[in-house]
Amino acid sequence: MNDLIKTVVKHEIEEVKRQLLVEMGELRSLMTAQLSKLEQCDKNVTDRVTNVGTDVQQKIQSYAEKVTKKMNETSSGFQAIENMNKNVEGLKTNFENKIATESEDKIEEKRRKKKEKNVCIYCVPESDCTEEKDAYQDDVNKIKEIFNGKVEMQKKDIVEIYRTKKKENQTNARPIIIRFDDTNKKMEILKLRNLTYNETNIFISPDRTQKQQDVHRTLVIELKARKAQGEEDIFIAGERIIKFQQSSRTSSKNYLNSCQF
Repeated sequence: MNDLIKTVVKHEIEEVKRQLLVEMGELRSLMTAQLSKLEQCDKNVTDRVTNVGTDVQQKIQSYAEKVTKKMNETSSGFQAIENMNKNVEGLKTNFENKIATESEDKIEEKRRKKKEKNVCIYCVPESDCTEEKDAYQDDVNKIKEIFNGKVEMQKKDIVEIYRTKKKENQTNARPIIIRFDDTNKKMEILKLRNLTYNETNIFISPDRTQKQQDVHRTLVIELKARKAQGEEDIFIAGERIIKFQQSSRTSSKNYLNSCQF
């Protein structure tokens, strides 16, 4: 009896073991399947995350390229506008300079026109007369004395005689300006040499504008330098230095007669 019970119990234990093994196998298979699913799911998630990251990175790169392109276009636009502004400013400056130059040229032309029949007489002593009228007559008398016997000068030849304005701290005699009726008499006067008044040397020149004076001063310096180097037969005529040609003495004299010194 005892042996029978033992046999039955043993058999039941074996059956329980077998069932446990089966269930454990099934559980192992289930766990393996679940792990496989988890791994696949994790791979899918990883792939999706990678794909999303790649897509986001590509979009960011594309956006950055668009922004860079737009900035370059904007920068180019700003540069173009800046260049345009510079060009406009340059044109404006050139136009203003041209207008200013033309205005200065017109003013200079008017000044020269006003002086074209004038001569300046230097070193004539000023009158001691206190009355302006008496001082003027004294200057007229001195002019007559200076030119007496050297050139024929009538009252109708002269438009005006006056002294230049006195400069600040000026001590020497102011030049006398004579305005003639035409340039012929002016040229005749300018040809005179060795003029004196009471043993004082008198000098005559054209009535020049300030610009003409500056040019003439520069020419005088150049003329002296060239003569110091041995150059001969050169002189100032108008606003340039010319050389006197022996072979064309007559034509040179005619040229001198036509120059506005």
